[in-house]
Amino acid sequence: MDAAYATSARKDWRRMTVPDEKPVQLDLFSIGAEPAEPPPAPSRPKLNGMYYEKATDKFVSFMLGKRHYEEPAQGCKHSKEWRERIKRERSI
Repeated sequence: MDAAYATSARKDWRRMTVPDEKPVQLDLFSIGAEPAEPPPAPSRPKLNGMYYEKATDKFVSFMLGKRHYEEPAQGCKHSKEWRERIKRERSI
């Protein structure tokens, strides 16, 4: 970090704040007083991890239910044991 920038940032900190906003008062004691309802359960669990997709013959990586990465089963760099186990246990 540049020394001139650090000194100017310290000197001009008041310009960086937003003076028109009013502060928000949080009531910390009422947060845990009433039990909150749990969020509704998802209709289907979100996929996480590597799966074998039979329709496309690909290994597909999912993150939070979204397709992240695909790899063809024929040119897969993983070991044969790993490919067979994923095909057997995690096929979609």
